[in-house]
Amino acid sequence: MAAASVFGEVGVVFSQAVTRLELAEWLIEQDRAEEAEPLLEQAGAVFEGLEARPWLERLSRSARPEAALTGASSRWESLSSFGEAQPAERP
Repeated sequence: MAAASVFGEVGVVFSQAVTRLELAEWLIEQDRAEEAEPLLEQAGAVFEGLEARPWLERLSRSARPEAALTGASSRWESLSSFGEAQPAERP
């Protein structure tokens, strides 16, 4: 988590969010989903603010195993389509 702190100190929020997401993914792989949850929330808030759709999609995929373990649904699943035109909106 030291890398995420350094990124935060120098104002590189995107890199900080990526680092948090990668740590959360590792924690989930280690069956430590509860520890991953706040990291996913923090990273997701940054990606949402930056409208970083590919990163929201990755976060959504990463959050699914965590959600299955805790019984929660991933709030990021709906955000992974952020910015996509709906069928009625397409020309």
